[in-house]
Amino acid sequence: MSSSKSFEAESTSAHRAKAQHQDKANTQERCASLVKELMSRYQWALISVELLAARVCERFTALNGKIPLSKIAIQEYTLVLYEACRQEDELSRKERAYTELYRYIYHVAKKKRPEVGEDLAQQAILLVHEQFESCREPGAFLQFALFKLRQAETQWLRLEAKAALSDVEMPLSQIQTREQTISPQAITLENEQVKVLLQALARLSDERKRDAIVLKYFMGLSDEEIAKQLHLTANHVRVLRNRGIQQLKQDANLKRYFLDLE
Repeated sequence: MSSSKSFEAESTSAHRAKAQHQDKANTQERCASLVKELMSRYQWALISVELLAARVCERFTALNGKIPLSKIAIQEYTLVLYEACRQEDELSRKERAYTELYRYIYHVAKKKRPEVGEDLAQQAILLVHEQFESCREPGAFLQFALFKLRQAETQWLRLEAKAALSDVEMPLSQIQTREQTISPQAITLENEQVKVLLQALARLSDERKRDAIVLKYFMGLSDEEIAKQLHLTANHVRVLRNRGIQQLKQDANLKRYFLDLE
């Protein structure tokens, strides 16, 4: 009886070991496949597929699969990218690292702002280079770079908003939303009204109130999109816009102009 139990225990142990070995082999295969796909997609070349796959597999196993493989792979390559950008011994490697970083940022920027994706990516790379030391966590280097991309986008949106505010000769066709034919007299009047409104917006005390109004009504962004650009919550954006509108209602020049029209 004892011999039978011993045999069963050995059999179970052997079966468990075989299953673990198979799981390890499957994980290694998945890691290699995923890493190869990511490195091909983003043209990463600062480390070999084999070495990166080994690092990803080791970390995935240590974490008991609690974090997705793709996330671990990007985090591991982020460390490689950070070190390559930071070091000064191999300038060609540093240049390669910044080229890869630019490509990654541009891939994101082009999806969101195809018309200015290249300009935003270039500005973001400049910000990364200038503020590199402010990245405290090497593993968050890509997130740091994407944050600089959002800052570059915010700067661009603000420039666009300021251009809208200063361009008082803006053609009515850019802001006309009604699908109807209007008279030359109506065009002149509405252009004048827009001019007065833009001047009132420029007088708002808080730039964020102005941004919340201009980005909503002149650029057509949703509150969620505006929130991302201004690094606020959507609710805060709505509060700022409502306060800005209330302030516009109290603008003496604006009130005087529209009273004169009555």
